[in-house]
Amino acid sequence: MRERTIVITGVSSGLGKALFDELHNAGERLVCISRRFLEEQKAGAGENVSLLACDLSKSGEVERTIEKLRELVRTEEVIFIDNAAIIQPIGSVGALQSGQVNAAAETNFISPIRITNALAALIGIRTLTVIHVSTGAARHPIVGWPLYCATKAGLKMFYAVVAAQEKSSGRIRVHEFDPGIMDTPMQAVIREASPNEFPRSEEFKNYKKDHELSDPHTVAKRLIREYIQV
Repeated sequence: MRERTIVITGVSSGLGKALFDELHNAGERLVCISRRFLEEQKAGAGENVSLLACDLSKSGEVERTIEKLRELVRTEEVIFIDNAAIIQPIGSVGALQSGQVNAAAETNFISPIRITNALAALIGIRTLTVIHVSTGAARHPIVGWPLYCATKAGLKMFYAVVAAQEKSSGRIRVHEFDPGIMDTPMQAVIREASPNEFPRSEEFKNYKKDHELSDPHTVAKRLIREYIQV
């Protein structure tokens, strides 16, 4: 197996958990950044799996985590899967709470930029591959999701700039991966929103009722097949 480190954010549920399961089973060296970890993930921690507990909405925790990340990443090849994101706050502009705005901006936008910047600065890294888990909400305005749309669109542009910056060197490669609509806790949060908060709430309830949500493990396998190839 190639000597490389895979850094993943948000591994306790959804696509992140599925990626953890698939990559851990394949014996990959993982550094996982997440607000919480499942008991089976804690049990699997060891030489090839490092778990860094971090609330990405809190700047101080992110800074401490980045310091640990610098110590843990010792391979010349690194893959960063920018997966963690929150959909909240769901609602209209004018009714948003400042704390929710800050949490969304830190989690979805600022923290992944800081982590990417820290990894790019490591002089021992020969190649850094960033896999940015994107969304259609980064390209299309969705009423009720002002912060999710804005932060994901901003991050999409940030990674476009990184790709342009490194086009000639090839040291940093950026891939954008849109997983589509999956059966995850984020979808459960969306379904709980009222029509006043999210006018398309009934449509998303029907995705679940009509079995139109993709299984996260199926999506994880597709991401790995396309960009990681374990």
